[in-house]
Amino acid sequence: MVCKNVAVSILDGVVTLITGMSKLERLLAGDNSVSVLFLGPPLPTKLTNSILILRIEEQLLTVSELLYDDKRTAHHVTMEVARIFRVRPKYLTVLEQVIRQIRVANEGKKAVKQFLTVPFDWTDEAHRSELEEMWTCLTQKDLPEGSIPPRLPDGLGPISAEGMEAWKSIGFQEPSKDFRGVGVLGLKNLAYFARTHGPRAREVLHESTHDPRYWFPFASTGLNITAWLTQFLDEGHLRVFFYNNPADPLSIFSTIYCFVFLEFSRFWHLTRPKDIMQFGQVSEKFKTRILLTLEGVPDVSHHSEWGLNAQNSGEDLMEELTCWIDGEVHPHRHSRVLQHIVKI
Repeated sequence: MVCKNVAVSILDGVVTLITGMSKLERLLAGDNSVSVLFLGPPLPTKLTNSILILRIEEQLLTVSELLYDDKRTAHHVTMEVARIFRVRPKYLTVLEQVIRQIRVANEGKKAVKQFLTVPFDWTDEAHRSELEEMWTCLTQKDLPEGSIPPRLPDGLGPISAEGMEAWKSIGFQEPSKDFRGVGVLGLKNLAYFARTHGPRAREVLHESTHDPRYWFPFASTGLNITAWLTQFLDEGHLRVFFYNNPADPLSIFSTIYCFVFLEFSRFWHLTRPKDIMQFGQVSEKFKTRILLTLEGVPDVSHHSEWGLNAQNSGEDLMEELTCWIDGEVHPHRHSRVLQHIVKI
């Protein structure tokens, strides 16, 4: 690995010397390969390729305090970055465009994480409505009487026995307690899955209960997945989905969530665990694999549709995941990347 890094550094220095372009400028021009040695430096254009934007962000981590400073305008940050990294004027337009995308992605991360700090509250009508909607979409039945704790003069009354059985049937112990680890973000993810991809959510619910040997609690598993993805978000593994993506940040995160939930159900049954006590062990193996999948989505270089020269925005990536979730073929592109994902 050390030898490889040294070789890459030497090659980068040679390319810089011959072309007069730094690595950052080559990334801004949309080309990070040695092809510039033979084809000449490419002209800078608007950059929408998520993996290139990610690599540019990684190049700028040494000035992260400046990059993510929301008190400074994107233009001001651009000029400072250009000065520090000696970026020439002809690259300033694309540099500012990329910096704007990086900052939007960072704001998206904050927007998602704010729901973690909001506790689920039975007295909040919006929380109750979303929970009831999730139940209805999942079961296609009305919520049984007594499933919502009644309001009493001195607080909330207990959930009825029938109500507790209803919640347990979809994998809760008691919703208000189960949500404590992930706040209403966990509720919003579950509700999004049930509402937006109802048939697939019901499919996973069925898979979680139909064979007692491979039972797992649907709702509790979903809350675990929210926690895993929040960790991935913190560590920067989901950034590519937020670049050049006008969708609401919560919708982006929830779409990734649906994909991961479906893949976990598939992985659980392929693993054939002895019992639910192996949930932690299976989960750790799954997290390692799904993280590689999520990081590899835009960078499967041996598939031309998704190589570094393809203009894949975060919006494109999310559309691909959505089509896969719904079991559809992408209408505009034959993507072999999703075949690669399934085989991991």
